[in-house]
Amino acid sequence: IYAAFDDLPPACKSNLRNKKEQRCSEDLYQPRLLKVSECEFKCGYENDNGRLRLKTGRTYNLEDGTPCGPNKICIDGKCIPRCSMPFVKGLRGRK
Repeated sequence: IYAAFDDLPPACKSNLRNKKEQRCSEDLYQPRLLKVSECEFKCGYENDNGRLRLKTGRTYNLEDGTPCGPNKICIDGKCIPRCSMPFVKGLRGRK
């Protein structure tokens, strides 16, 4: 689930994992971390009692500037090369 963050130093990877899990656990209705990708993660709840299958969730973007790979950072929920980040306020990173 955390393979996208293999390039981070162990302390950073652990801190990021803890923050995501903490964010999910603060929501009474969607307490579990279900999915992690480069710049977003999904908290939710899944239940299957044999007759009824229930899935609910909410997706969160990581903060802009969060490392997401070698020389890459998150901007607007997308993992972009560090040199493509918007250096000037109001501009968006290149796709």
